[in-house]
Amino acid sequence: MAGPTRRAGHGDGVAGAAKDAATATAAAVLAAAQGDADGAKAAAHVAATDAARGLEEWQRKWYAHVYRKTLVWVALFLALVGYAVTEVEDPHVPPFDPSEAWRVWLTLCGALLAWSTLFFDIYFGTPPAKGDPKEILMGKNFNGKFSYFTFYIIFSFTVYWTSCLVAEVAWLWGYAHYQEVVWARKLLKFTYAGAPLISALGVMLTLLFLKFNWFEPSWQREVLGRYHQRGQVWFGPTMLFTHLNQTPISLLDVAFIKNRKFAEAHRPEFIVFAAILVAFTVFFVVSTHLNFSLTKHYPYPIFSKFLGTTWKAELTFIGTQTLVTILMTAAMVWVSRIQV
Repeated sequence: MAGPTRRAGHGDGVAGAAKDAATATAAAVLAAAQGDADGAKAAAHVAATDAARGLEEWQRKWYAHVYRKTLVWVALFLALVGYAVTEVEDPHVPPFDPSEAWRVWLTLCGALLAWSTLFFDIYFGTPPAKGDPKEILMGKNFNGKFSYFTFYIIFSFTVYWTSCLVAEVAWLWGYAHYQEVVWARKLLKFTYAGAPLISALGVMLTLLFLKFNWFEPSWQREVLGRYHQRGQVWFGPTMLFTHLNQTPISLLDVAFIKNRKFAEAHRPEFIVFAAILVAFTVFFVVSTHLNFSLTKHYPYPIFSKFLGTTWKAELTFIGTQTLVTILMTAAMVWVSRIQV
């Protein structure tokens, strides 16, 4: 079978295999119509192989290795969230208001969007070729897909919206069955408390992607251009979908979906948000440096202009990003207080 640099691969799952197989099958039919028996036989073999596997054997092993590392960090992430929820003080939650059942439906829409984004990020991922920065970075790093800021946010959004939905449904269920659900009250408070922070990260993901990726010449050339040359024409639209949809749903969440009185009553002091953002930024930068020492690659080409150059440039970059995210969080708090 032809190497990935010569195949028009469209994904790393069933969808990509199906498209590759369809392309190869069409080539076999065309070769047969032209009387090229050897060409038809070769193309048919490619079609059968692609339909059976979809990926090169080394790519399958690479993905398995990457996702094993990713799942370890998923487990750590979920354990941290679970511990944080258990530490939340049991809040006073007013009885569920049936007239506000629309909040549950909108939360369901947010959860479906979050899961769709995670699905697109994983299922329609671009299979790497040997020597690609992506192949080296995620193959040799210590945290799999969590090398990318994007995946942190996409996965955080999925956990957040799923938690919101579970808490809202449990609140409704408790109301309908006249039962107290303590864990649901804690989870509800946890999601309300974190709404401005998660929303700010969602908006920042969009802004950072547009600034440092989509409109960055090096990314257009080294990443988008590479995959377009391989026939993966859906890479650009997929990137836009997975990076841009968080902004409208984030604004809708803090401004409209969340119950204003409950949000005001259980929002933590702003210093808590700032401390979390500083800690996350430091952790992400340190892990990025560690991964660079292991792979000699950064997750984004633009990082080479700031990280590992001079300490002043690095501190300026880190400080600027942290400050902007803190200001964005403050903006989300302000939006949540606007009377809609």
